[in-house]
Amino acid sequence: MDKFLSYLPFIEWMVRRWKVRSLYAVERQILKGKHRAKSDRQSIIFFTVHKAGSSFIGSILKKIVIEAGLTPVDLDGYFFNLGKGDAWEGGGRINRKIYYCPNGYSYGPFRSFNQGISNLDDYKIILVLRDPRDVIVSSYYSLYSHAFLIGEGKKKQKIRMNRREDKWRCGIDQFVINKLKSRPSYLDNYYKYYFSLIGKPNVLFLKYENMVTDFETWLDKLLKFLDLNTSPHLKDEIINLSDLEVGRDNIYKHKRQVLPGDHRLKLKKETIEILNSESQEILELFDY
Repeated sequence: MDKFLSYLPFIEWMVRRWKVRSLYAVERQILKGKHRAKSDRQSIIFFTVHKAGSSFIGSILKKIVIEAGLTPVDLDGYFFNLGKGDAWEGGGRINRKIYYCPNGYSYGPFRSFNQGISNLDDYKIILVLRDPRDVIVSSYYSLYSHAFLIGEGKKKQKIRMNRREDKWRCGIDQFVINKLKSRPSYLDNYYKYYFSLIGKPNVLFLKYENMVTDFETWLDKLLKFLDLNTSPHLKDEIINLSDLEVGRDNIYKHKRQVLPGDHRLKLKKETIEILNSESQEILELFDY
């Protein structure tokens, strides 16, 4: 019995690994260069940032492209659930020699600019951004709402939870100030997107704020740009899924506060002034 119990951690690891490999079978084939597209339609890339509805948009985009015959590919999701998200996003995208095909695929969501993709002009690109001030506030309230990684064991989960509790205890205002000091890439992503993508004819820039205040108009712009002959039935299904309104704040809900301007409700005046000062150029570039 003791010998069997000693194998449990390894068995648990194998099960977690199997779940990730099963859910991301296409991504694994892509990484090995063994997958072949079933469509000759122009490929799509979905760029965004964290806390800008990326999971929801990714899910509806997946429905749209599958109906059109394209293959959805979520490499960020694959590495994140393996517990290798930081390494992949920090340098793995560039270091790994991955062949991104300009036909037949939909890549994303990428929650930061992927410099590993060359010839971006060959793709249809969707860029969805949110007011960076609301992004940073939302990231604080999501500390308790995010599920743990599929491939992560209980020991790592406990460490992650302790880190979350430390951040939660410091309070939202100190959290915002700390993040501005320690994570310059928080705003760097916006600069990279602006100088790399904005203004290009193959790029559709959409705001998160427009999505949550007038979803049907936002969706019409997306569908017109994609030009994939999306069926009326699927469009109705997506609209029915778009219940973005939250009745009250709940720190345990991933979909917590969606309306624009949340930072003005949650932060002290002094913190807002610091946040406005640090993000002023970004706000002007993206007309916030």
